[in-house]
Amino acid sequence: MVGRVRAPTLGEVGAFGGRAWLLIDLDDDEVALNADTKRIAIETFVRESTTDPERPWRVVANRRGRLNKVLPGPSPEPLPGWYAYLIRPLSREGVI
Repeated sequence: MVGRVRAPTLGEVGAFGGRAWLLIDLDDDEVALNADTKRIAIETFVRESTTDPERPWRVVANRRGRLNKVLPGPSPEPLPGWYAYLIRPLSREGVI
């Protein structure tokens, strides 16, 4: 039996956790899920997606104003610890 991974983040954070760790292909968009994404955020996303696995994801401006921050669902409310970004930013906020 394989043991359960209990690391607090998706990947190795080291000195900089804001680097792409996992790429997600969503139709015409590619999303990078960063290494510093919290495991609890991923578990919450998976649990909430079981009833609606095809739900759209919302794209909003990041802290610098670039329209590439991806929220896992149509709600404008962020999921704490979730750090995902579009590879190619959008021209306006919306859903993908």
